[in-house]
Amino acid sequence: MLNEFDYVPGGAAVRLLQPNYLRTGHHGAPGMHFPYVHAGPVNTGVPSGVDLDGRNGVVTEPRSDAYAQDAYGYRDSFAVHRASARW
Repeated sequence: MLNEFDYVPGGAAVRLLQPNYLRTGHHGAPGMHFPYVHAGPVNTGVPSGVDLDGRNGVVTEPRSDAYAQDAYGYRDSFAVHRASARW
C-alpha cells in the first residue's frame, strides 16, 4: 500500500507507476510485478460546505473549510498493489 498517492480519475497514475517504477529494479533489487491495483478517490481538500473553523462563514472552494485542510481537492489517496486476486 502506498499512502499520499495522487488520485487521477480513470486510474492513469496508478497504472503508470507499475511499468515506470515498480517493475524496474533499484539498487540491485529486482523489479516487482503486481497485476492487481486500486487507487480510490478521497475527500481531501474537497469543500465541506460548512463553516468548520467558525471564522468566515461557509466556504465553497478548497481552503480553510475543506475536508483535511488541503488546498487541492482529491489528492493524497492511497494505492494498493496486489500479486493475487484473493482479498
